[in-house]
Amino acid sequence: MFVVVVVLILLFFHFLLLIIIIVISIIIIIIISTIIIIIIIIIIVIIIIIIIIIIIIIIIIIIIIIITIIIIIIIIIIIIIIIIIIIIIIIIIIIIIIIIIIIIIIIIIIKNNFNITIS
Repeated sequence: MFVVVVVLILLFFHFLLLIIIIVISIIIIIIISTIIIIIIIIIIVIIIIIIIIIIIIIIIIIIIIIITIIIIIIIIIIIIIIIIIIIIIIIIIIIIIIIIIIIIIIIIIIKNNFNITIS
């Protein structure tokens, strides 16, 4: 009878130890899995943030390029307008000078003719 009791007690402790080991291993697995899940979530969030930052930088660069192209086009248009105005002014000045020269020549011819007729 004593041997049976000892064997039963040993069996009980053995099962108790087995249950404790199983519970501890389940707790360890849960802890490790949650740590791994947290790390994966952190990595995914970091990757998303990096992608968003890269997209924002690309958009800013595109906007800057578009603005500089617009500014360059405006400057070129202004320069062309100024050149056209200068050319028009030069043409007007040349026409005025030609008209003045023609008037002077006509006046000289008329004066000479007048002098010739008087004499």
